[in-house]
Amino acid sequence: MQNRTKKSPTINEDQDKAGVSRIRSATKESNDSAIESRDIPVATPEMCHYCFDVIINELLGCDALPNHDERSSAFLQTIPNTMQCPLFVTWDKRVLSNKSSGISGRSGISDVSFRLRGCIGSLSPLKLCTALGDYALTSAFRDTRFDPIASHEIMQLKVWVSLLVKYEECDDCLDWEVGKHGIFISFTVDSNNHNATYLPEVASSQGWTNKEAIESLVRKAGYRMKISDEFLAGIKCTRYQSSKQDLTYASYVILKGHDPVQAALHARELKPKKGGLRSW
Repeated sequence: MQNRTKKSPTINEDQDKAGVSRIRSATKESNDSAIESRDIPVATPEMCHYCFDVIINELLGCDALPNHDERSSAFLQTIPNTMQCPLFVTWDKRVLSNKSSGISGRSGISDVSFRLRGCIGSLSPLKLCTALGDYALTSAFRDTRFDPIASHEIMQLKVWVSLLVKYEECDDCLDWEVGKHGIFISFTVDSNNHNATYLPEVASSQGWTNKEAIESLVRKAGYRMKISDEFLAGIKCTRYQSSKQDLTYASYVILKGHDPVQAALHARELKPKKGGLRSW
């Protein structure tokens, strides 16, 4: 297999230390909640809108969002206080590349794509009304694989909210469907516990089979020895699904009804020159 590496979502350090017991607990709590309430959390455009609000307020303050606190409070009240689930918040940044048209004398064609800019989440169920904003900030500013997102990047961003639902124990480590399920694996080697996860979209985006994804995940978990069929048979695996929603900044502006970044620029142009925008 061609080795096509891609930076994966990271898990909060506390979640990584928790290991197997907490993911088993997440499985039980997720399934019990679904049975009792029939109310499985669903990611919405409004959640993505709120994530943009949170980081714009952090970077640009009241010049961009003068009524942030009131509007945020109103939105969070629409999320039941009892609603809990594991979640990830992902930030991507738009990248422009030029492609040759293949026709002599023609200029290149601009191709728009997005690249990962930050992603952090939790595998343990958390209160959605508080965790959503916390992880919007954490993934934007504390993903150590990247520099913190700066205000001049806001207009190039896309946010993804992934709510992890429908946890199920697998019969074996290959008992899951590429493109549908995320997976969490755990195993023990020389009394050392290892665990790691891939979100549902990772295996399909890499073009992996089930076995290739598991082998990659084993390496991610820190195991460097030979991966035999006997070793794979000893892996415990939990599968889950993701309710996922994305929103670009352009779509955010349409939902908002105005452009907060431009509003902040205009407001500061009218003020005495005492410095520019934070991180601008």
